Amino acid sequence: MRGSYCDFFEKLYESITENKVEPVTAQDGVNVMKIIEAAIKSSKSKKAISINQ
Repeated sequence: MRGSYCDFFEKLYESITENKVEPVTAQDGVNVMKIIEAAIKSSKSKKAISINQ
């Protein structure tokens, strides 16, 4: 599924209509937001930023 929007949306549809496991969890989304926020802070401060889980 990596890099394929068609596969992603097919799996998402199946998770909704057939009660299958979602292709991306809410926690996955939160983790991505933490990475993006850290990248922005790092860029502004020109320093490495630690990401806490």
